[in-house]
Amino acid sequence: GEMRGFLADEAVRARLATLSLPAGVDDLLRLADGAPGSLLARSAMDDALARARRILDAAAGPDRAERLRAAFVQGTSGARGAFSDALNALTLLLHQRVQAALARDDTGAALGASRAAEAVERAKESAQGNASPQLVTFTLLRELEAALR
Repeated sequence: GEMRGFLADEAVRARLATLSLPAGVDDLLRLADGAPGSLLARSAMDDALARARRILDAAAGPDRAERLRAAFVQGTSGARGAFSDALNALTLLLHQRVQAALARDDTGAALGASRAAEAVERAKESAQGNASPQLVTFTLLRELEAALR
């Protein structure tokens, strides 16, 4: 019906092709669940999670240059909204780490992930205060590195 028509539109197809979504119309209909905007929101969440994972990986890794790259890319690959989304996704990933650590009785890892989540909350406050995403991320990476070791 209406959703199929929307998904068949050339401009819509072109935009959806740039996202990491299935190409099949039936798959897209299932994902959209009657709300075409949810396809775009899902893509934004995927992007935010990818950014958050990059920050976590950089904080955990031994490579200082990778930490600098992770900080730099936060200001160059999208607007402040995307950075804010990445920080929210990072909170989600750290919450999952806390839960997983508690499930395996690793209180040290749970405490570290909890401290890391507190650092993310401080970063969110800084980001709202008009600080540059690169500076906020660089500071956050140092705090995450300390919390997660």
